[in-house]
Amino acid sequence: NEPLPAPPPPRLVPASPMKRKGDAGRECEVRRAGEAEWHRFEKQVDAASFLGVGQTVLSTLINGRASAAMHARFEARRVGQEAKNPFAGSNLKPRFRENWTPAPPPAPPVALS
Repeated sequence: NEPLPAPPPPRLVPASPMKRKGDAGRECEVRRAGEAEWHRFEKQVDAASFLGVGQTVLSTLINGRASAAMHARFEARRVGQEAKNPFAGSNLKPRFRENWTPAPPPAPPVALS
């Protein structure tokens, strides 16, 4: 038996630029809690990468729908025309956490004997 010939090398094709939809192209500013300086990004996808979070998390931060834990760690806002009314042209409504109170701490573990 003769060995099989080696397969041809993979054909390398240059990657085409990704098409981004929705909020990924909107200009925004972000900062970590406690920082004074805002960091401006042309695209939300870049801002999300900077913070180390996903685009969905960043979007919820900008729209005021993120968890209290996320709001405690990061701040995000739109800049430019969108900053005047981020809900213009959408069916989203702002959700405020004025009456929010943290959950009580969990009970200490019970020792089993």
